[in-house]
Parts: sequence; C-alpha cells; structure tokens
Amino acid sequence: MAGERRLRILAKLFDGTDVELGTKRLCEVCAEVTFMSGAGIMLMSDDLPRGSVCTTNDVSALVEQLQYDLGEGRA
Repeated sequence: MAGERRLRILAKLFDGTDVELGTKRLCEVCAEVTFMSGAGIMLMSDDLPRGSVCTTNDVSALVEQLQYDLGEGRA
C-alpha cells in the first residue's frame, strides 16, 4: 500500500511537463495523495527540527511553525 502511494506521488511530480522538482509542488502532491487540505515538510537532524522546507497554505505554515517552536510533531 505504501508503495502504491509512492508511485502516485512520483507520477504526479513527473508528469512530463517539468523535470525540475520544486518543494512547493512536492508539498501540494503530498496533500493531494493523502487527501489532506494541506501539508508541510520539516527538515530534521536526529530528533531536532531544522526548519520548514515548504507548506501548501497558511494553516500548514502555522502548524509547521508551532511544531518547530514547541518541539512537537516528531515522527
């Protein structure tokens, strides 16, 4: 099942029109394939957040900032 999700993400990212992979598009595709209203990607080093790479909207940006400020949301 996880493999199918990865294939859907890759298919949406590489649609043949633009080979360059943008972080904004990556966040958008992650939200689309998980059926969420938004998404964000946070860089981590060990257990420490290093900063947000991208978000799809203001709510996602707020969630990313709160996770960073509070040290929460680590997987």
